[in-house]
Amino acid sequence: MINSKVPPQNIEAEQHILGACLISLDRMATAIENLTAEDFYREPHKIIFSTMSGLYANSVEPDMVAVADALNNSGKIEQVGGVAYISSLADCIPTKIDHYCKIVKDASVKRRMITELSDIVGKAYNGHDVESLTGALSDAVLSIGSGGKGEPVHISEIVDEAMAEISAQAENKTPVTGISTGLADLDTRMGGLQKSNYVVIAGRPGMGKTSLALKFADQAARDGEGVLIFSMEMKDTRLGKRMLSCASKVSGNSLRTGYVKEAEWAPLTHSAEMLKKSNIYIDDTAALTIAEISARAKKVAIKQPLGLVIVDYIQLSTGSQGDGNRAAELSKISAGLLALAKDLDCSMIVLSQLNRQVENRTDKRPVISDLKESGAIEQDADVVLLLYRDEIYNDSPDNPNKGVAEIIIGKGRDIGNWTVKVGFNGERTEFFDLVWN
Repeated sequence: MINSKVPPQNIEAEQHILGACLISLDRMATAIENLTAEDFYREPHKIIFSTMSGLYANSVEPDMVAVADALNNSGKIEQVGGVAYISSLADCIPTKIDHYCKIVKDASVKRRMITELSDIVGKAYNGHDVESLTGALSDAVLSIGSGGKGEPVHISEIVDEAMAEISAQAENKTPVTGISTGLADLDTRMGGLQKSNYVVIAGRPGMGKTSLALKFADQAARDGEGVLIFSMEMKDTRLGKRMLSCASKVSGNSLRTGYVKEAEWAPLTHSAEMLKKSNIYIDDTAALTIAEISARAKKVAIKQPLGLVIVDYIQLSTGSQGDGNRAAELSKISAGLLALAKDLDCSMIVLSQLNRQVENRTDKRPVISDLKESGAIEQDADVVLLLYRDEIYNDSPDNPNKGVAEIIIGKGRDIGNWTVKVGFNGERTEFFDLVWN
């Protein structure tokens, strides 16, 4: 019986790690990078490591005196075995802490496997349907691979983590706290694309929704992030040509017709090789359900951690029930995408159409209420970017806004509402920073 066996553990390895952390900041940094307190099997070890991590985050060296003092102040010193036990840990000093971190992490993952898979076996015996079991298995694999599902965390740990992020940001001196969009002014306003955030790009047809999303994808991939694009409107090879056009600066029309100039082949070939090395995945299956999107994204995430997932576009996704209530259907799809962003800890970029009412107004700049079939989309989104290009409605050569696009932040939790002006090259369907004199 599984339950009669002692869970995987290595107490000696745990002691060696804690001992190393007591005498070396470098080894403490290595341990924090590889482990969390929950990876330790013994409860006293969890408490000690959590205390050390809190001290480290507040720039206090977690030596024997500091750790004992912090545990004494929190009333947990006796719970971990007293000062004598902490002192004994200093005698356990490994030469290669990475090796011991791997031992402890492996045992932790095995314990999670036993817990997660035992639960699924129990559900199978209790008559759960195959679809729910398959979904549970997919979630379990993702959970195990990413370190386990979240549990309630005390505010002290959250504050320590927040302070560590603030300190790191103060050192970096950059406005980008997430994934760069590739557009400097937009990064300044948004701080980049934040992990677990749900970002909507909305606009009328031809405004450049897909092009802006590809700009984000290209920059994320250049920065080493994994990117998954669900292209339910456009064939994958067509999307690939767009990305090649932007990367190589070769006209999209030239790539479509094959009339590539001799001088353009070198940058085109170079861009192709660079794109092939990036961590970008494209799924061009039409009319995916939210369940299918979630399952496919989680499958990719197992082999390639994802920083960015793009859905182009939400109105082309379908509900699993098909009950004819489109608003309710989109509400479920939107909620599912929001949940997926949190599960994968990635930035979710969702493209959306706008209602036709905008065409009837004198000022055709979109507002957030123009989102099509959209109450839930607006509510779920952390950020809504509305695209407007004046040249779509005024193609006069004298139009001073020719080649200029407005990215209107119609909704921005924590960032406010702004309008950012960027350049747009129609031949390459590419957004770029404007240089102001």
